[in-house]
Amino acid sequence: TFITSGDMDCMPCPAGTRSSSRSAECEVCPIGSWSSEGQSSCVTCQRGYFTPEPKVSCLHCPDGKWSLDGSGECKDCPGGWWRSSGLTSCLMCAAGARSANGSSGCTDCPAGRFSDAGSPVCEECPAGTWSRPGFGRCKNCPPGSQSAPGSSECSLCDAGSHSLLNSVGCAPCASGTRSGVGW
Repeated sequence: TFITSGDMDCMPCPAGTRSSSRSAECEVCPIGSWSSEGQSSCVTCQRGYFTPEPKVSCLHCPDGKWSLDGSGECKDCPGGWWRSSGLTSCLMCAAGARSANGSSGCTDCPAGRFSDAGSPVCEECPAGTWSRPGFGRCKNCPPGSQSAPGSSECSLCDAGSHSLLNSVGCAPCASGTRSGVGW
């Protein structure tokens, strides 16, 4: 409350302001804090909440955004991270998923691609490997098979050719040797 200059009546400070005892005027709460009517102090907004101007309450950051304690604004979650309502901080996408800046969720990597945890992008599996949707790592093609970059499966080597583990391609059998399909 504050004392009016013309008389000795004390008036409550309006919402969004504060005053100490014997104050002649009310002070506006700092950005990132709030107060209800007649308060002597302002309350700091908690992580995940903000107030850009003196308010009577803090606002929840929108999905895909976050804030620190006492913030006047929310910032986008970085790529590879996400936040939805009910959470106060951004969470890292799991391996095999990705997200862009300001996302409210993660999306699985498509077949033939992978990602590490917290990655904003999915990378193509190299030749000799494969993956299914949502894989965090590419799997090696077994002996007797091959794959091109970005493959979702390995293909068997033709009869008369062979490959080793993680092969980029199949090679013809040497003279005096043979193989069946997928040997």
